[in-house]
Amino acid sequence: MTKAATEYDEALRIMRGSAPDRQRAFALLLAASSNGDHRASSAIATWYYHGQYVRKNFRKAVQFAKKAALNGSAKDLHYLGISYERGEGVKKDECRAFAFYSSAALLGDKQAMYEVARLLFYGIGTASNRSLAKLWYGKSGIARHNR
Repeated sequence: MTKAATEYDEALRIMRGSAPDRQRAFALLLAASSNGDHRASSAIATWYYHGQYVRKNFRKAVQFAKKAALNGSAKDLHYLGISYERGEGVKKDECRAFAFYSSAALLGDKQAMYEVARLLFYGIGTASNRSLAKLWYGKSGIARHNR
């Protein structure tokens, strides 16, 4: 087991305990992320994105989500799509949002599939293509409003 994996596993153990030490867990996650564990980068991104255990900080969330996304994390690619679509932590860029959602969708993220369909339907960040949007809506399995 690598040092990064050990740090990540220890952070999980601490957070699952009866009296979690969030500061210690966070320090371990930072160390694991620095040592290349994309799961730790993803966890930190989630903490910052939702303001869970740390003060909400979209810039830091994006920074760590990008590290995790480089390793094919569909969840973090989806977060990046949201960030670029809303302009949270980055300059708003609907084309990049579409690209990140598409990458997450191709990795099987159902909500990202829905977002790809929505953007295609309305022509946000890409040309409108309602036929293709309907296919993505169907693939997502998420109910949509009648159009």
